[in-house]
Amino acid sequence: MKPNLNFYLCHQSIEPHRLAYFQWGQADSARTLVCVHGLARNSHDFDALAARLATEYRVICPDVAGRGASDWLTHPENYTYFTYITDFLGFLHSQELCPTYLTGILDYFGQTQEYQIDWLGTSMGGLIGMSIAAMPNSPIQRLILNDIGAFIPQIALSRIANYLDYTNEYFADFATAEQYLRQTYLGFGQLTDTQWQYLTYHSIRPTFERGYQLHYDPKIAQVFNQTIEDVELWQVWENIRCPVLILRGEQSDVLTEATVAEMCRIHPKTQVATFADVGHAPALLNEAQQSVIENWLRIR
Repeated sequence: MKPNLNFYLCHQSIEPHRLAYFQWGQADSARTLVCVHGLARNSHDFDALAARLATEYRVICPDVAGRGASDWLTHPENYTYFTYITDFLGFLHSQELCPTYLTGILDYFGQTQEYQIDWLGTSMGGLIGMSIAAMPNSPIQRLILNDIGAFIPQIALSRIANYLDYTNEYFADFATAEQYLRQTYLGFGQLTDTQWQYLTYHSIRPTFERGYQLHYDPKIAQVFNQTIEDVELWQVWENIRCPVLILRGEQSDVLTEATVAEMCRIHPKTQVATFADVGHAPALLNEAQQSVIENWLRIR
């Protein structure tokens, strides 16, 4: 099964731009799952999972602004969560995602929703999902957080900043790029050679200058590196009412056991799946990880 590539114009943004997204499954499916990637990743991280779920779901996999096939922003200071959340609020209420939804000026904080979606977010994608799920009348009815939570320690953010600084580098050939990806994303766990090659293919872009470069705007690092300190989102977490599944890499430095324990204390019905020999973040490419997601989504 091949997905369809589409574009949504984020006209409500401070800097209008196109958001690219792949749609798997039938457009008229009764259930929609939106999968959003991590900070320096792109929509193709979900290809295997989306293909698996496409018989039951319409699966929407967007590229966040500045990544993959989406537009790069002219002003790097706009690479913020405010921009990303605004983009997705517009997208979730758009006729592209929900053709029967009434058009017009929407009050995102008070409008009664006419449809619902499920949301799977890895790292940054999970933070965007948490923010939207915490809003009154959120369209998110079930939320899966892939190795992200209500607290992110500064030491983990510093590690991420170190590899973001590599974005201006060039790779002489595909093999060199693959080796970089393997080292940078060790936390993904034990992947096959074929899986690493697939991730590499969709993580780089050819350049006219020399070889390949990572497939996202290097200016993203400028904003990320401005303020690196502990991130606390407990108030956001306390406002989430929908069912939540937390996926955690056992060796993760982004989502600690202590954070998960506190999140479960606040919301005792939150379910947790921990994967051995994985750090930040589970790649969602193996059978065990995909089965956990598939089975949880079927629970109603």
